[in-house]
Amino acid sequence: IVIVRPTTEWANNLHSVLSQSHDDDGTLKAGAVGVSAVLADTVVSTAKLANGAVTTAKIEAQQAWQPLTLTNGTGSAYYYKDSLGFVHLAGTINVTGTNVALFTLPAGYRPGYTIEFPHTSGGTYGQSSITTAGVLTKTIGGNGNFCVGSASFRAEN
Repeated sequence: IVIVRPTTEWANNLHSVLSQSHDDDGTLKAGAVGVSAVLADTVVSTAKLANGAVTTAKIEAQQAWQPLTLTNGTGSAYYYKDSLGFVHLAGTINVTGTNVALFTLPAGYRPGYTIEFPHTSGGTYGQSSITTAGVLTKTIGGNGNFCVGSASFRAEN
């Protein structure tokens, strides 16, 4: 068994580093955590935050659901992009047939590559795709209500 004791130099260095970002009671100093600090260290602790370190003004508000204009079918579909850049879809469209384009996402809300995702359509398994041009097409599935709520992806176009 090997027992290693920290040196005085190591302890002093640790204290120096911690005192730059934490108060004596362990509270995280205001402004101590920025984008560069979070990106540099992927470990998030449960340290107490100083008053004013996180405020409503510093937290990006989520977008509201936006309606999509349907090119085929009836019903409604919505989208929004979260603060991490992921697009989320919701809604139900009544559509007949396959290989039918249902709507086009606006620029800035499109995937960087064609994605395919499962859905239910008319009570059966279905599949759809969204192209880099933002066109959502029902490629497989029965006739009837088509649920678009299972698609979320990173916006790259």
